[in-house]
Amino acid sequence: LIGMGCCFLLWLVVIPVQAQQVVSGTLRGTVVDESSALVNGATVRLTNQGTGQVRETQTSGDGFYTFPSVPVGTYAPVSYTHLT
Repeated sequence: LIGMGCCFLLWLVVIPVQAQQVVSGTLRGTVVDESSALVNGATVRLTNQGTGQVRETQTSGDGFYTFPSVPVGTYAPVSYTHLT
């Protein structure tokens, strides 16, 4: 009887999660140069190919960047620029 109760509770928790649709995600990465050194302060650009919307962010001291709440869509490869 205890086993049945656990399965029932699991079913109640799992079903609502599966019914939700994903409408955005987070894109993270690092920028490195030709020598594989991390690039600090690079401008990283993300372009939605369907809407033309462009988002930009800067890399942190460890070359890391993040784009939170990116809507579902088709995107051009991430590009970056860095002035030395």
